[in-house]
Amino acid sequence: MDFETLLAHHTRYLAHVTSGLLLDPASAPLAAELGAILACAEALCGAVGRWGGDAVPALLAEGWGGEAVGDEVERRRAVIREIRG
Repeated sequence: MDFETLLAHHTRYLAHVTSGLLLDPASAPLAAELGAILACAEALCGAVGRWGGDAVPALLAEGWGGEAVGDEVERRRAVIREIRG
């Protein structure tokens, strides 16, 4: 294999790698959206981890019909509202 052919193969390889890793400029919008999604997931997982892994949906929905809500439930609901934006 001559140098020109090797260079062409290497250039094609680098183009595929940068595209696949979302490093090319055309992938910037997609990479930004994925980053936002992952940041939201990280925030939610961190909150649930601090709650001891307990984020029971029924517990979080408690009080939406007008009944009283405990302070912890309200704090968790506020954290989830903030994460959801």
